[in-house]
Amino acid sequence: MKMTREDYQRAKAHGISGPTLLRRIQNGWDKETALTRQPRKQAVRDEAYYSWRDVALSNGIGKETYKSRIYEGWSYEKAASEPLRRRVEEVPPIDPDESVGPQKRLISKEIHRLARCNGIPRELLLERVYLQKWNPIKAATEAP
Repeated sequence: MKMTREDYQRAKAHGISGPTLLRRIQNGWDKETALTRQPRKQAVRDEAYYSWRDVALSNGIGKETYKSRIYEGWSYEKAASEPLRRRVEEVPPIDPDESVGPQKRLISKEIHRLARCNGIPRELLLERVYLQKWNPIKAATEAP
């Protein structure tokens, strides 16, 4: 796919550099998305970033976890001090066919069926609802 001068100007108006535009096209993006989707924000790495990263490491939080938390918009302090979440394997298994009253069931059988119809694995549904605190309907309908 050949890019025109107008394409580069349009991309620039959306904050997309020439090399980024070319890389997107080479990676198979459709032209319209490549020209208009805003580039991801990069975490600012100032002196505070590195000093809080050292705090994170001393708190048992890895560099990549700290960096991804900053990218998600967390403050340096929170990213360095918030304990790690438990992994899905550590969450007690929940049987969707188990007869539990509606007041004790956060994810209904209907939500489990909806997730299954949308191709969302049970483990991902549980992680989204219990660990990431997603709304059950959103967790059952948003593509993985």
